[in-house]
Order: sequence, then C-alpha cells, then structure tokens
Amino acid sequence: MSSASHPRPGRAPEEGGADRPLLGPRGRSRLRPVARVLLAAEGGLGVLVVAIMAALLIAQVAARNLLPFSFFWAEEVARLALIWMTMLGVAYAVGRGTHLTVTAITDYAPPAVRPWFQRVSLLLIVAVGILLCGSSLQLMDSIGGVAASSSAIPRSVYFLASATGYGLAAVHAVLVLLIGPLRETADPAAGALSTPAEPDGPGAPAPGSTDGTNGADGTDGFGTDSRGNTA
Repeated sequence: MSSASHPRPGRAPEEGGADRPLLGPRGRSRLRPVARVLLAAEGGLGVLVVAIMAALLIAQVAARNLLPFSFFWAEEVARLALIWMTMLGVAYAVGRGTHLTVTAITDYAPPAVRPWFQRVSLLLIVAVGILLCGSSLQLMDSIGGVAASSSAIPRSVYFLASATGYGLAAVHAVLVLLIGPLRETADPAAGALSTPAEPDGPGAPAPGSTDGTNGADGTDGFGTDSRGNTA
C-alpha cells in the first residue's frame, strides 16, 4: 500500500493515469484555478474545524476539573466537528492525489496497463461519491429534522457533512482525471499548491536534464532516473 503521489524507490515514475491528464495545457490552465480554490477552502475549513474541536475538548476537561459544572453539549459538538474534519480530509486527499491506494495488483501489471488502473479507480471514486452523496441527501430529507439529545443540533448537519465530503471527492476525482492532482511544490514562488509545469514553462527541467527528473543527479528525487535505473 502506498500513497498515490509518490513513486516507489527503484522504479521509474509511472506515466499516464493521474499523472498524464486527459486535457491539454490550455484546458488544464482553465481548470486549475477551480481545483486550487476548492482545496484552499477545504484546507481552511479543516483547520477551523480542528481548532473548534480542540477548544471544546480542552474547555470540557477544564470545566470538569476546575469548575462546578461542565459543558454537557461539548462532546456532541466535538463529534460533529470530527465528522466534518474527516469528510473534508477525504475530499482534500483525492484532490491532492495523496489518498492511500492498494498497489498489490498494479505493481505487477505491465507499465502500459497501470495508467488505466488509475483512471478506473478515479471513475470508481466518482461513482461511489455520487451514490453516497445522494444517499446522504436522502437521509437529510427523511430524518434530518431530528435533533441531537444534548446540543439540539439537527441531524441534517451530520448528513450534510457526508454529502459535502463525498460530493467534493467526486468533483476532485473528475478534476484529477482532466488536469492531474495538485501537489505541494518546494518552490515558494509557485504557491503552496501547483501542478507540474508544462514543458518549456516555469519550473520546466533545465536544458540537458532528462524530462521528468528533478534531482541534482538527474533522478526523480527518489534515486530513479527516467529509465527506471536506481542511482
């Protein structure tokens, strides 16, 4: 099992799939701002939710030990914050291409076939995301009006978290198919989130280097050159 964003040491970076998007440079340049805005919003909301959850838990523990009362609703609100954090994290990981993947089959598949495994897996994420988003919306409609026992928060807020997370995951999977995943770059001038540069564009490989490599020794940074040889 490995992360989708890093090639395994000793093996050339895979071509195709999520790393060979379906759109050309012009189409990718139009959709990248959409993906960046979504990821920035999800990351910001995730940080806010974590801060709220931590503050509630700290206040609850402090009240129980230092005050003659406790915030009886804090646990339910913290649980709701955890659900929202999880669902936002799911969507964020799909957009970044850093969700966990099982490579027991693709590791032994021919290189020409591996990209299609990636594309099929992204299409499955789209299908499952749409299905679960629809199911969550149905639950919101049927029992969403029931309030939580302590905090009186409607259950619809819980189901809205799953609908939002699965829906955004499906949107990100489509974007990854079309433009590739947005990943962190070491170049501060390029921004926190970027996609690999186009040939001859900013950040393109220096003249004389092998395309697709960025290590000082002509490798991909993991000790593997474009032919799959380990440095």
